[in-house]
Amino acid sequence: MFFIKILKWLKKNALQIVFLGALSCGVFVLDLPDGKFHLYFFDVGQGDSVFIKTPENKHILIDGGPNNAVSKELSDTMSFFDRTIDLMVLTHPHLDHVKGLINVLKSYDIKRVMATFVIYKSTGYTDFLKAVKDEGAEIFVADSLTDFDFGDVFVDTLYPFSKINGQTFKDVNDSSIAMKIIYKDKAVFVGGDIGKSIEKKISEKYSDIKSDVLKISHHGSKNSSSDAFIKDVSPKIAVISCGKNNSYHFPTDIVLDTLKKYGVKIYQTDLDGKVEIVF
Repeated sequence: MFFIKILKWLKKNALQIVFLGALSCGVFVLDLPDGKFHLYFFDVGQGDSVFIKTPENKHILIDGGPNNAVSKELSDTMSFFDRTIDLMVLTHPHLDHVKGLINVLKSYDIKRVMATFVIYKSTGYTDFLKAVKDEGAEIFVADSLTDFDFGDVFVDTLYPFSKINGQTFKDVNDSSIAMKIIYKDKAVFVGGDIGKSIEKKISEKYSDIKSDVLKISHHGSKNSSSDAFIKDVSPKIAVISCGKNNSYHFPTDIVLDTLKKYGVKIYQTDLDGKVEIVF
């Protein structure tokens, strides 16, 4: 057991060891916080992965996509000697959101994990739950009272309204965590794969869900992003995470037309690659 822990530590800290070696050779690259809010929509193919670097250099990872592309994206985005994720969020247990998180849990130091912990049968989700347990991170069961304060950045969980751990869903997309991430006078809305019925519930419960940036739910499916919801959020920018030439033909024309109707600037990871927005 002790040997296994040592191997895990070596894997997670390999880059720090390389960094110390570089220091001894007089090589040093300093990555200090730049005082800005960096929002990334990683290019992980047909799936979702959102990453936030706060002005104080805290790291938030929301979903991990369908493969290990997220690990490369993190390596390209984070300082090479920084292996800490301050908050990991799994919005819901579908493979195109959960699979990439498994390797991240094994390779990075994860401080906190938030998920719904609903019941869902899949190998990827089972592996994720095991990796969370092995990591030993602080665990949070999502509900509207489970929020996180990172100084200038506040993660406001909007949905589910109450804890749903241990429950099963006919459509597990509608168990997705939805949150509003606030930085000063800017806001970002991320809602996993919530459908129109959940969008309506969120709009009815909260008086203000306006956000500058909206991650389009369910990759631009016709089952999400209703006209009324887009109007309520009133985003300036919408980002759609989807795979190039995906078999679902996402994003759908109806979603694109709705966004264009309200003058929203649209980015797509299948066309634009990794999207970075800086406040």
